[in-house]
Amino acid sequence: NGWFWTSLYSKAKVWDHAEKICEKMDFKDAENFKEYLFLNDWPANKIFFLLDSFFSKDRVYFTSKQTRKELEKIGFEKVQFLKRGVATDLNEKIFKNPKLKKIYGEGDIRVMSQKTGKLN
Repeated sequence: NGWFWTSLYSKAKVWDHAEKICEKMDFKDAENFKEYLFLNDWPANKIFFLLDSFFSKDRVYFTSKQTRKELEKIGFEKVQFLKRGVATDLNEKIFKNPKLKKIYGEGDIRVMSQKTGKLN
């Protein structure tokens, strides 16, 4: 009996651009990029988000429909998608400006679900 929470990349046009950048970069570029941002006092959470966005070679994209189907298939119930957040949140920006949906798709897919049952 417990809850599961995750945040996933949604399928979106913006990631096509990130993939093209990623193809041209290597580990040394990522290290230089990270060092530059640290030296310029960027917050660590933003640095690592950018590193994931532009240097991750194994990114997988999802849709809400696909996510629900997979969670239910392995026994999760009460699948709840978290739609919006604070003003700087990508999903909030998409909500306020629907034209962004063409670029960002569903935004970030954040989902909570519960799996209930007796432990074996």
